Amino acid sequence: MKLIATLGTTPTNYEHIYRLHGKSYTKRFSFEAIKEHYHIEDKDVYIIGTSDTLKEQNTYISNYTFIQIDVDDLDNIFAEATKVISKDSIIDLTQSFRSISFGVMLSMGFSKTLNKQAKEIYYAQTVSSECNPTQTPCKYNFVSLKRYDEIGDLARTINTFLHTLITIDNNIEDEKFQKLYRQLTKISKNFFDNNYEELFSSVEDISKSLNSYKEDIDFDYLKEHINRLIDEMKNIKELKADLESQTLLNCSKYLLDKGINLHAITTLYESMTAFLDEEISPSVCDTKVGKNGKKYKANIYERRNYLKKLLRNCNKIKQLIDCETFSKQLRNIDKLRNISAHAFTSDNTEKDFTKEIRKTIDFLEAYYPKRLSKKDNIDRLKNAFRH
Repeated sequence: MKLIATLGTTPTNYEHIYRLHGKSYTKRFSFEAIKEHYHIEDKDVYIIGTSDTLKEQNTYISNYTFIQIDVDDLDNIFAEATKVISKDSIIDLTQSFRSISFGVMLSMGFSKTLNKQAKEIYYAQTVSSECNPTQTPCKYNFVSLKRYDEIGDLARTINTFLHTLITIDNNIEDEKFQKLYRQLTKISKNFFDNNYEELFSSVEDISKSLNSYKEDIDFDYLKEHINRLIDEMKNIKELKADLESQTLLNCSKYLLDKGINLHAITTLYESMTAFLDEEISPSVCDTKVGKNGKKYKANIYERRNYLKKLLRNCNKIKQLIDCETFSKQLRNIDKLRNISAHAFTSDNTEKDFTKEIRKTIDFLEAYYPKRLSKKDNIDRLKNAFRH
C-alpha cells in the first residue's frame, strides 16, 4: 500500500488530534495519522511539495520519498502525480498549496483511465473553525472524498448508458453504486446479445431498485440521473407488445434512435421473420426431413428461414396482404444486415442504412396492423419468444 500526501510550508509547531474511522491519532501532520492507521512503511510514503516545503519541513519528512514540483506549473504537478499514483494508493490532500491539491485531483481522474484508481482519498477537516493550528493544537476529522469521486463515476456511467446503452468500465466500490452499475450492465448485455426476453425481466428488476434509490440519502446528488433512468426504463418497458414481431419492431426503432444501426438492422430482420411465423400456419414447416430420411421438429431458425424462402413465390402464400411488397422489404433488410454484419459499411452506406431502416420501420408500422391472423392464432403466439 502506498501513501501519497501533499504538503505545504506552513510551520506546524504542535501535534494535533486526527480522528479516522473511529480512532484518534496525535500527530504533527495529517498524513502521519493515515500512515499509522493503515500500517504503511516509511518507504511507501510519498510527499508532494515545493522546494520551500522541503526547506521548511525536511526535519519531519526526511525518511520519506519527496517529489518536488513547481507550484505555478499545473502541467508539472499533473505529470508527477500521475507517475506516482497507483491502484493501491491512499491520497491525503489536507496540507498543501491549493494548486497542488487541484493538480493531484485532476491526475486522479486521469489515472483511473490507466487502471490506477486510488484506494482512498482523504481530507482532514477541523472540528472547530476557530482553531488556528499554527497557534494551538486542533482536532480534525478525516473526510473520505472517495464517495464523491464515485458519485461522479456513476453519473458518467448513467449518462453514457442513456445515450449509447453502454456501461463504461469503472472501479466503483460502494456497494449500492456497484449494484446499480451491475443492473445497467445487465440491461446493456441483454440488448447487445439480442436477449429481449431477459431484457424485460432485467428492466423490471432495476425499476424496483430505482424507486428505492429516489428516497436513499446516498443517492441525493444523483436524483436527476435516477429520474432520467426511471423515464428510460419506462420507455424500454413500452417496447414490449403482445406479439414478438411488434416487440422486435419497437426495439429496432429504439436502437436506431440510439444510433446502434447494426443491432437495429438485425432486430428489424428478426421482427419480419417473426411476423411470418405468426401469420403462416406452423403446419407448413414445423417438421423437416433429415439426411437419414427421418422427420424431426424444426427449430425456430430452420422454420423462419424456410418461411423467408417461401416468399420467393408469393402466389402460394395467401396469409399475407401485399406479399410482394413485404417480400421486397425483407430481402432489402436481409441484404443490409449481411453487408453490415460483414463489415462492408462506409460513411456513405451508413447514411443509406439509416434511411432504409427508417423507411422499412415506417412501412411495417402501417403494415403489421393489417395482419390476417385469426384471433386464436394470435392468442397462441402472444408473448411467445420461442427458442
